[in-house]
Amino acid sequence: MEQPSDGEIYRKVRQYDRQGNLWYVERWMDFLSDHRRKRLRLFLSHRNGKLAVAFDDLLDIPGLWGGMKISMLGTVMSLNCDEEVIHYLQHIKEFWHRLLRGNYTALRKVDEATVKALELKSPRYSRRDARVLQGLVMRGEIFAEFSQPEREVIWGDLRSVDGLIPSLFTFFEDLKYLIACAGCLKRLVRLSRQDTVYTAFQDNFTYSNQVDNQYTLEVAESTFVVKPGRVDRLDIVYRQLWLYAMRHCREIPKEVESILLAKAAMGKADENILSTLAILANRVGFESEKTYHLKQRSSDNDIARIALLKARRRDQYQYNDATLDASVAQIVSLFDTAIRVPCVLSSPSLVSDIRKTLENRSGFPDQDSYEQDR
Repeated sequence: MEQPSDGEIYRKVRQYDRQGNLWYVERWMDFLSDHRRKRLRLFLSHRNGKLAVAFDDLLDIPGLWGGMKISMLGTVMSLNCDEEVIHYLQHIKEFWHRLLRGNYTALRKVDEATVKALELKSPRYSRRDARVLQGLVMRGEIFAEFSQPEREVIWGDLRSVDGLIPSLFTFFEDLKYLIACAGCLKRLVRLSRQDTVYTAFQDNFTYSNQVDNQYTLEVAESTFVVKPGRVDRLDIVYRQLWLYAMRHCREIPKEVESILLAKAAMGKADENILSTLAILANRVGFESEKTYHLKQRSSDNDIARIALLKARRRDQYQYNDATLDASVAQIVSLFDTAIRVPCVLSSPSLVSDIRKTLENRSGFPDQDSYEQDR
């Protein structure tokens, strides 16, 4: 028998597991290497199967499973971003259910060729995508199991899709970006074995620097407004930290615990960016031991300290510790008198026919996209 795909293996394992047919579960597990078999077993029981349930919600759409990567399930677990992962998987489910009006018979007719042709396309905003997809749909090259009238309805709905069309392939690609951003936020909190990034921040949301029935919103870099409201305040301010991480993840590479790995790391975190992230977290209501220490590592402090030490020959002059710290604080306070140049808020136009490959539409953004998004 030809080696089945990861998606087919996962679907069969879950199908027979639900039927209580353990013999067939093991037969399909045998297609995997020992390492991947172990990963899959761990994943299915991870946090009481919460993540597995989110994947299982896609089982009724067979065409999605060509993008499954069992080898990446270990990364999904170790990321500790269960809420974000589940949200993405729900986004995939909601898109396909909305496109086919929740008709399970229709969903089961979606094949891999159809998903492959649609994923990462944006027919509403890209004229080129629209031309290509319209031809494929109307000729029956995709959605091949549907009638011509059904395909016409589907095409009408596809033309109004807001954003890129998601799939399991796009999920595993975008996981690369999620890993980088999560690495930034993990620098602010300590995670227990039971924690996710979200629950760790939830535990450290102390409402510090907040006023009852209000929340702080960053509308531009280091520019804040206060908005009325208390409902979902945690969710709103938590998203602000993710937005900061998305803007600056290149300057804050993942923190490594191993000394050997740290020595081999290619990049070092920008201390000023890292300190500003901690200050932002505190400003919007989060407090932790790690944010406290990161705020003290401001590059302003370093610049002030270096300036003081260079101003006098160290073999002829010295400061006592109390004097040095007080002088550093005084110089930093002068830095704070600088007036920020007003930020011009703009809405960049959407360019529909820019010739970028599909690879540029998922995963970690290329430099141009990264700068534009900031």
